[in-house]
Amino acid sequence: MTFIDKHNIPPKTPVGFINNILPFILGLMPILSIVFDEKLVPLYIIILLISYLFEKDKKANFVKNKRYLLPFVIMISVFVIFTLVSSDILLSLKVLERQISFILLPLLVFTADWSRKRLIVFLKTFTFGLSIFCLISFGLLIWFYITNQDWIVTMNQMQNNGTYLLFKFPHLVNTHPTYWSYLLIFGNIIVLSNYFFFFFKGKYIGLLMLLIFNTIILLLASRTPLVINILVFISTFTLLFKYSRKYSNKKLLLMGVVVLGLVVFVAPNINLLKIKTADSFNDDRFYLWPIALDQIKNNYYVLGEGLGLGNSMLKEYIIENGDMRKNYNSFDLHNQYLRHYLDMGILGLGSLVYFIFSPLMFKRNVFYSPDSFLTISLVLLLSLACITEAPLYRLKGIVVFSIFYPIFLIAGDNLKLRKEIV
Repeated sequence: MTFIDKHNIPPKTPVGFINNILPFILGLMPILSIVFDEKLVPLYIIILLISYLFEKDKKANFVKNKRYLLPFVIMISVFVIFTLVSSDILLSLKVLERQISFILLPLLVFTADWSRKRLIVFLKTFTFGLSIFCLISFGLLIWFYITNQDWIVTMNQMQNNGTYLLFKFPHLVNTHPTYWSYLLIFGNIIVLSNYFFFFFKGKYIGLLMLLIFNTIILLLASRTPLVINILVFISTFTLLFKYSRKYSNKKLLLMGVVVLGLVVFVAPNINLLKIKTADSFNDDRFYLWPIALDQIKNNYYVLGEGLGLGNSMLKEYIIENGDMRKNYNSFDLHNQYLRHYLDMGILGLGSLVYFIFSPLMFKRNVFYSPDSFLTISLVLLLSLACITEAPLYRLKGIVVFSIFYPIFLIAGDNLKLRKEIV
């Protein structure tokens, strides 16, 4: 019989489980924010804040990471300034309200304790959670195909093409295809970073995830994410060619050929992608770009309309001059650079550019090396995504980037390179 000292009775709840609650919640938040209604985001943040109460050494962690918080502070400060000078402060406050997450989440991340183990919990939670969602969505797509074949044929005939099934795909799970694609690219970045940091121990887990993520990206057929995804893979292979001693040039070349084969032989056979690509230069979503540029010119390339007032100006223009668009009706510029410039002038555009590219300054000592792979990929994704979307004005985009931006900066410092890379 074994006796236990009453003063050394182990706790009923494992300490490891409690310690991993915060990275687990953070790992799920990007998926939940895009898959479900944005109105639930405050609930996720409340749950996250409760788990944050148990964090230790917040002050020490803040001192260690405070330099990374500067881009967020500058961005929010510019938002506040152009709210105060706005001619419609209530409208500006609605835009500013969404930006609370843009400073709260990074501040929480930078003051939390991020050991290698906790970072891996976050990375695995996100990638496994995303994989499960993708498999469920793919199952729903197959089920929809099996049970609605007559309807699919009818819709394809009405549209005079065979794109209806793929067009319907993101709607089956009520998810925006472009933002879903951003999640998949983040998933690819994390899995590819395993070649440098080695946190997936299973031999084929990473390959299986890459297969899932990239199949879904091809099916979603979002053009900008596809381009970004290709560039992420090119960046990965370039770093592996340069630094890896484990992967021979023949292995890397074979991997590159496989990826290239998917792009060359599979992508052209996806009808939805072919139609979108052919219509790229006539996309209705870019109709408002010249109008916005004219207004920026009228503001002497310096001043701004006021936070959120750019949309009001575009709306008034459409009301006065009519809308020539056939397939898209909205006042969203689908360009974060133009949106910042139109609303907040040169100061807003400057703060955005600094925010996007400052991670490269933080990592300049290890620039374009395996240590900075996550940072380079983040900058690549965010800088190109802002050309055809305004993700930092939408709550789902704010949540995703305000989580991955600080996490990737910290992960680059705390994850250890595998022996074959060092």
